[in-house]
This record gives sequence, C-alpha cells and structure tokens, in this order.
Amino acid sequence: AIAEICVRECDVARISRLGREEAVWEMTRENTQHAGGMQRNRVFDDGVTLEPGIYDVLVETDRSHAARSWRANPPYDPLGWGLRLFPVSGAVGEYDPWVGPEPLVAFGEVGNDADLEAVFEVSETTRLVVVATGEVGSGDTVYDYAWIESEGEKIWTMSVDASEPAGGDKTNRSETAFVTFEPGTYSLRYVSDGSHAFGDWRRTRPTVPTRWGVTLFPMEAADGSRVTVISQGRRETAVVEEALESGVGVGPLPSEDALLFGATRLGNDVEKEGRFSLSEKTRVRIVAVGELSESGRYDYGWLDGADGDRIWEMTRRNTQPAGGNDINRRFDGILELDPGEYEVGFKTDFSHSFGDFGGGDPRNPQAWGIRVFRLD
Repeated sequence: AIAEICVRECDVARISRLGREEAVWEMTRENTQHAGGMQRNRVFDDGVTLEPGIYDVLVETDRSHAARSWRANPPYDPLGWGLRLFPVSGAVGEYDPWVGPEPLVAFGEVGNDADLEAVFEVSETTRLVVVATGEVGSGDTVYDYAWIESEGEKIWTMSVDASEPAGGDKTNRSETAFVTFEPGTYSLRYVSDGSHAFGDWRRTRPTVPTRWGVTLFPMEAADGSRVTVISQGRRETAVVEEALESGVGVGPLPSEDALLFGATRLGNDVEKEGRFSLSEKTRVRIVAVGELSESGRYDYGWLDGADGDRIWEMTRRNTQPAGGNDINRRFDGILELDPGEYEVGFKTDFSHSFGDFGGGDPRNPQAWGIRVFRLD
C-alpha cells in the first residue's frame, strides 16, 4: 500500500472484520517507510495474518496529492498509489454472495411496472446480504430499485453513491449491501417503472440481465435459520380504477362536501400535507395534476398509511397527459382503503407550477396539486 500518511485528514488504508469498526490492520506512519518524493509518501509492504471470515478493505484518498494530481513530489512508484492485496497462504478471494448459501428471497428477471414485496421475520440479531440491480440515474432519481423497511421506516435504500455500474447503459446499477437486522418483522420491496427492464431493454442491457431485481442472502448458512419468510410476491394495490386516456376521467367530480383533502393552485417550492381517517372500508377518488418527465418527478402527490407505508404516489406510468407541455401529467383514479389514519401530500420544485407555466399550461391549471374525495 502506498499513500499519503500524516497527522490527520490524509489518506486511509485499512482492513476490518465485516460489521466491526475496529481495524485488524491499518496503515500508519509507524508501520510504514518513506516511499520516495514528499516525506508524507509512505509505503507498507509486509504480511498480515487474518482469521477465517469476511473482511472489508477500505482505501480513501483526500482531495489533494494523488495519482495524476500530485501537489508535491510523487513516490518512486506513482502507479502503485493505493492498495494491492495478495494471498500468500490459505483460501482468499473476493466475496461473492452468488456462490454462497441459497438465497432467502429472490426477485429476478423483473419486468416493467412491477411492485414486489417479501415480508420476513428475524428471530435474533443477524447480518444479511442484499444484492439489487436496477435503473438508477444521477442524483436521487431512481426508476427500478429496492429498499427495506421496518415499522414504516426505511432502513436501507438502493442509491447512486453506494451502487456500481452493472454493465451496459450508465443507468444500470448494482449494489451489494451488508445489513444488520435486529429481531423483528421487515419488508423487502422492489419496484420498476414502465420502461427498460428485463424483457424490454430500451437501452443497452446489463451484463447479467437475469439479476435485474433484488436478492436476499444469508452471509453464512447458519444465518438462514434465524429468518422466516412470511410472504413474497406481487404487492396488492389499493387502486381499483383509474383513467387510462388523456382528457378522460373516471366520472364527474364529486361535490366539495365529499372532499377529504384539497391542495390546488400550488406554486413553486411548496409542500402541503394533511390527514384524514376512515372508520370503515371506503373508496376514495384522487385527482392530481403535476410535473413528471421521463427522467424524474418534480411536482407530485402521494398517500401514506398510518404506519408510513406508501400506498399510492404519482408516477409517469400511472398518469396521463394533462395538456400543454408534455411534462404536465394527471392522475384520476379510485382507491379502496381500509379503516385507519392516512396522510396525503403534494410537493412542487422551484419551477413550472401554477402561475409559472411559461406558456405550457395544462388544460386546467387551477387543478395543479391534489384532491382526495370520499365516495359513498
């Protein structure tokens, strides 16, 4: 290992047992030698003895003085800046969950418009491996992706920063996560949008197309005995009817007396939320107009249950053109909800909303926002 070692805020190289904070080996000034060039260039070249197990190798560089960006004299071996690990004895190899124990949950070859869920119980603290492949763009834009939640809170979500290229198009991403689970009940979710998925690649497909989806592995065979999968498959949806054509609704709008929540004529940088409760199984109608493009959602609405589960939200695939600019989209549909508490919300970004459409007004600009009606 060759790196810049100093008192603080320089490069880091270390090996840790997976799931533990303390390092079993770390590059320090005391265990290294001068690597040539600037005095802070240091080299470690020696053996490290490790017990059987799974280890995490970490190399971090700071913002200056690194390969192809030297701020001072480079080391004698500038191409070696970083870390290389060679097995001397014993079986050593990169961790690959696909050659280990059988998966606990496997959602593979996932196509368009999927909404999958696996509910599982953990009897005692254990670590599991989540491998997800999907369509993730820049920033926070995700289209086909996975997450895990417990009691309405997300404990892990597939992201751009933690994922790696999966081959093919740049939006094909794959993430391997090691997650610690305390005893309790968990939900593993995977959703996909209306394009670019297994069986319908609109762009270059990933290197291993069959892994498009999410798989849950035990780290070791014994970990599987601590997990019980209660159910897995397509998630039930609350939507029982929705408009499928532009400019066509599911019927005349109910009267204002039936309004459970309304937030319309919304401008830029606004977020509105409200609550309502139902004492019995009830059909509600949601009418929402917002800004959704092929690359992301900007002005959109949603409906959550009391436990925080997302029951419904505006997406490009469940909306129809609202007139004017192509990014103007409208949802008009009926949901059947169980008794309980619900939270409805709508948010807008910094541009293109009521009073600021720039000539691309929807057919009914006053409806920009969301309304929820009770249907008897």
